[in-house]
Amino acid sequence: MVIGVCKLELYIPGNGSLKEKRRILKGMLSQVRVKFNVAVSEVGNFSLWQKSSIGVACVTPDKRFASQILNKVVDLIKGLPSVQILDYEIEML
Repeated sequence: MVIGVCKLELYIPGNGSLKEKRRILKGMLSQVRVKFNVAVSEVGNFSLWQKSSIGVACVTPDKRFASQILNKVVDLIKGLPSVQILDYEIEML
């Protein structure tokens, strides 16, 4: 069993309130959950309007498969116009 973990630091340009940030993140997190069947949540920068830290986790029988899933999650988020990835880190446990 392999647990894959990814932490992403996001920038949300043009955002002016925490309410708007939550709306953007809620849609993005829901899309990631449904498409990849992973656990995903905001894990930091809760009170900043234009920044967020997101954690993604998956459990698979194969390290390579976990890596593929997490890289696809990163690619999906990179393609969203509402957020920009500042940094990310993928780790296998």
